[in-house]
Amino acid sequence: MIPMKILSIEAHEPKRKFYCERCDARGMVSPRGVYRRFEVKMADEVGKPGAYCVVCASILTGRRQGELMRIGREGARP
Repeated sequence: MIPMKILSIEAHEPKRKFYCERCDARGMVSPRGVYRRFEVKMADEVGKPGAYCVVCASILTGRRQGELMRIGREGARP
């Protein structure tokens, strides 16, 4: 697993479309993206930033989806 550092978590109201670096790149969802509520911005081991959906962020960081969503809703520090 690639060590990822969470930079920020944004809660979008209403949901909006954004590109997830992991699942959209692998064709796991529609190529145009889907409407998503939480956008997790993370950096990889070399510091390259990217945006991820909460499901992929959970897989890459080992943190629960509910915890990431709570942080995004509350605007707390990741």
